[in-house]
Amino acid sequence: MSGLSDGHDTTMKDTPKKKDSATEYTNYNPYQREGYIHYAFEKDLTQDESCRLAHVNKYTARKWKAEYKSNPDAGVPEKKTNKTGNQRILQLNEQHKDVLIRFYEEKSTATIQDGVEALTNSFKGLTIKKARVAELIKNECNLSLKSIIRHPVQRNSTKTVEARAAWVAE
Repeated sequence: MSGLSDGHDTTMKDTPKKKDSATEYTNYNPYQREGYIHYAFEKDLTQDESCRLAHVNKYTARKWKAEYKSNPDAGVPEKKTNKTGNQRILQLNEQHKDVLIRFYEEKSTATIQDGVEALTNSFKGLTIKKARVAELIKNECNLSLKSIIRHPVQRNSTKTVEARAAWVAE
């Protein structure tokens, strides 16, 4: 039995389907891009014929044509994506990693701030934030990070412990 009384409704309904997005994007491969440029500029076909032969949307092709006309030396227009990359360049390398590993082997109870100080003492002119060192320790050095949990002194005082014991006894 499911533990529900007979009065409860136990049937389940499917969730409604998610609405399809109104805009659907087409990913064009390089052959379609080259084909359109070939038909439009080298064969001198009309816009509609070039689009039909290359299987390209005419509004997309219009953008490619304008881009190609503005800079024909650049070649076939590519898909516009953010090619800069969001990965930041780490200023910490293998030497820094070795220093950190040796440091934490000697002092296993050292904090991340101690690791930052060890790095800045070993490498003159190095300025690095605590978060970057923690990231290096976790991802590259394969060392585990433990956070300190601090309790107030009053929590474990004899007066508080006796008060708790008296409360429990009541």
